[in-house]
Amino acid sequence: MSQASTAMIEESKLPRNMRRVVTPEGVPLHMTLATVAARAVAFSVDMCVILAMLIGVMIIAALAASIGEVKEWSTIIATLSLFLLRNFYFTFFELRWRGQTPGKRMAKLRVVDARGGALGPGAILVRNLTREIELFLPIVI
Repeated sequence: MSQASTAMIEESKLPRNMRRVVTPEGVPLHMTLATVAARAVAFSVDMCVILAMLIGVMIIAALAASIGEVKEWSTIIATLSLFLLRNFYFTFFELRWRGQTPGKRMAKLRVVDARGGALGPGAILVRNLTREIELFLPIVI
């Protein structure tokens, strides 16, 4: 029996939430996929963190706006902060914490590539810019 057919048989015996990944060294690993509930919890935690950070920025911007001449700058800083948090929060943490954000870390999840390794910076950036198009853009429109 060939190695490919053996891999297909082994793959079919795995539970639905598991995947067999072969590393570049040829070592087979079995990875468990995250449940929808675990992903939702992780995303909810991350959104709460983003919201708390945005509220903090808005409070600081409001206090700065009350000074007078700083009003225009505080609006610019608040808008820029909103943009940066919404677009690069996930990217920043996934790059720094090996595929985890605070929510993923709490839920014990990690983003990995097809071979079970860490995603590269380009893949993380594309993945998170796609989130902007899929999630945030429809909310704003």
